[in-house]
Amino acid sequence: MLSNFVKTQLDSLAGLVGGLFGMVNESGQILYCAGGDVPETDSLFKGYLGNPGDLFAGPYFCLNDYIFCPVEIQGEDSVFLFTYLSEAARSESDKIAASKLLSVAAYAIADQEIRHERKLSDLFRRLIADNRKGIARSEIEEVCGAEIVKAAALRLLLITPVGELSVGEKDILASVVRNIFPPEQGCLCVQTEGSRQIVICPVDCEVGKEIETLAATLCDTIMAEAMVLVRVSLSSVFGDINEVSAGFQQAERARMIGETFDLTDKYYDYNTLGLEKFVFSFPTQACVEYVKETFGENFLNERSAGELLLTVKTFLDCNQNGSEAARVLYIHRNTMMYRLDKFNRLTGLDCAQFNTGLRIRLAMMILQYLEKKDLGLLRGQK
Repeated sequence: MLSNFVKTQLDSLAGLVGGLFGMVNESGQILYCAGGDVPETDSLFKGYLGNPGDLFAGPYFCLNDYIFCPVEIQGEDSVFLFTYLSEAARSESDKIAASKLLSVAAYAIADQEIRHERKLSDLFRRLIADNRKGIARSEIEEVCGAEIVKAAALRLLLITPVGELSVGEKDILASVVRNIFPPEQGCLCVQTEGSRQIVICPVDCEVGKEIETLAATLCDTIMAEAMVLVRVSLSSVFGDINEVSAGFQQAERARMIGETFDLTDKYYDYNTLGLEKFVFSFPTQACVEYVKETFGENFLNERSAGELLLTVKTFLDCNQNGSEAARVLYIHRNTMMYRLDKFNRLTGLDCAQFNTGLRIRLAMMILQYLEKKDLGLLRGQK
């Protein structure tokens, strides 16, 4: 399925090419046709018995009274422009002339798409930086499309690759994302500086209604099709494309929170982060003071502090069940009880008490947050 932008470019070129003009995919299915009656066939390649690779190998090919020329379109693996060859125009020189015309049209489409992507990236760079001065609404509508501008509510999904990507990997990632979030269904896909992908969906469109379900399967889909590991994060609903900066900041914050606390969720939703989001908003100094007030000034300098904290965390995660925690850690129950008793003696806390356990768990989350900021509390550096 073609984006509205590509369809607009094809409409402009149809008048210049003249006669029947269209686009097909690698199966010969017609994606676009203008300037004449649409051929009544399920495939323009019907009847060809050879290897498709041989057919597509050259700069153009002729089949069933049509001439075809490849064109590069984002989100489409193999597509071809085509035009009809009348009986009076089937000489070799006529075919070469027609192929050159289609090649020029293919170049124009690819060039316009590249220009459009650059405009889109530049516009979003300004919008994300919250630099809306000098950005007219007409410019946003021209670049982003009327569907996005007129949408009553939007959500932003941020796809962040883990590590650097090659140019080829970036292109494959962009293609996979566009296939999952089709522009013709109202979605807007933008590649930011670097390799990150932004997807903006109207909440009331078909994909927008399913965006959380799609986000949950996105990492696996991208890994399977592009062999790229990514982090997926989702903003809350915002009301206008001009508020995209706030949506981006929420999605970026959700990613940072998810990575800081090693959350195992398939995606990070800003709306559902709960206590992690709460801890992430604490001032650093207040976090340091809370940790030291909870565990004491000297506990974190103990050589066994890391082991004891892991033991207590597992104990609390197992609903304060010592036997279950020992099984999870692959240690004897007596070893578990020894470690818990040692933690209690060093900190003056009883982790078997519910309220105390809650305080300890919150302090552990804050400590994890501080360690990700590399403050070195567990190493006795501060």
